[in-house]
Amino acid sequence: MTTKIRKMNGLVVYFDIYGFSDLLSKVSNNGRNLPLYPNFNSVEELSKEILAIWEWISLELNKPYVTTYLFSDCGFIVYPTTPEMLNSCTADLTSLYSEFLRRGFFLRGGISYGEVFTQNNFLTGKVVIEAVKLESISPGPFILLPYNITNTLLKADKLISEVNFKFQIIETKSKSGKIKAHLILPSDKGEFFNKLREYSEYYVENGPWEYGKFWHDTYEFVKTYLSTEVQDATQVTNTRKS
Repeated sequence: MTTKIRKMNGLVVYFDIYGFSDLLSKVSNNGRNLPLYPNFNSVEELSKEILAIWEWISLELNKPYVTTYLFSDCGFIVYPTTPEMLNSCTADLTSLYSEFLRRGFFLRGGISYGEVFTQNNFLTGKVVIEAVKLESISPGPFILLPYNITNTLLKADKLISEVNFKFQIIETKSKSGKIKAHLILPSDKGEFFNKLREYSEYYVENGPWEYGKFWHDTYEFVKTYLSTEVQDATQVTNTRKS
């Protein structure tokens, strides 16, 4: 019997929990935890928390036109081509990141656009690889929406009439060095920044050195590259908490 594979154009999102490998390693080592990270006494307890998030995603993204592929600490989300696709995707990801942040986790991810092949739990295509690569070169806990995707949708495919996102030239961890992209963050950007600053200050002061450098660089990246609107949100949150 020949298996029928569905071929379509669409957005492919890849995301994972930022720092999950280190967290899992520490929890596996007699229930030890990383300071400031979510606290778990066992891998089973950590797994139950991840499963609860996957259940939340399955309910939140239970839409006829959206397909999710979830495993371990990472997942793919596929949006077929429609005029509402881009706005729907970015709104869903903002909500998704907000839920992860509420539970104490940061995310990193990438979005690609093009031809994708699916069938039940099967997913493949060049855009799948591109989404994973984008996630891997992100300099911090952000979901990257590359400018070239919106440009393609706007000019070539004429699927959107305007672009309302702010784009930045971002230094990445790739050989090419830079990418023009929009950063998808949680809805409460002030809380997001406060957590980054807390991690930065703690690990710079207490170590280990590589953690201090990592979180310090991430926080400095945010201060340097994000918009005035985002920085204002931080000030508002700080004012409310003081």
